[in-house]
Amino acid sequence: MSPTPRLLATSVVLILIVVAAALATPPGSATPHAESETINGKRISIEYSPLVAAKDGRPFGDLIQYGQVWSMGGAVLTTAAPLKFGDCSIAPGKYDLFAVPRETPPWDLIISKRVTASHTYNKAAELCRTKLSKSSSGLNSPPQKLNLLIVRISTQPVDLGFSLLVVQWVDTRVDVMFSIET
Repeated sequence: MSPTPRLLATSVVLILIVVAAALATPPGSATPHAESETINGKRISIEYSPLVAAKDGRPFGDLIQYGQVWSMGGAVLTTAAPLKFGDCSIAPGKYDLFAVPRETPPWDLIISKRVTASHTYNKAAELCRTKLSKSSSGLNSPPQKLNLLIVRISTQPVDLGFSLLVVQWVDTRVDVMFSIET
């Protein structure tokens, strides 16, 4: 093969790779983000894509339908400690997180016992559900990107042993308290 056809073939392959990567990225998604916290010497982290809201739109009710299972930006929770979210207890490991947003909270937080590459909800893999309640703290600067946060609750110098999993995006903030099971 002469240099020109070889160069053309290489260019076509590179273009196909770029197009395939673009098609595999859902609209509104962004570079994956990780939020982590070490609590009592155990690491807890959430990896997700911080989706971007439409410039003039609200994500919930428009982009994300109320009453439907939502993947929360492909959120994956990894914990080195057993955790308790309300009535829901989980062992150390990796879990898919989903939510069912509602126009009026509480929402459902779904913890799935199986982590899949496609992050597709499967009722049979559901480990448990708990409630995400409307947060009592307001948003000073509403984020245009989806934020999933792990926030420790402490009164200096005392650690109360509880943390919050917070979901915030535009004018919505919901959370659930969790703790390390002993």
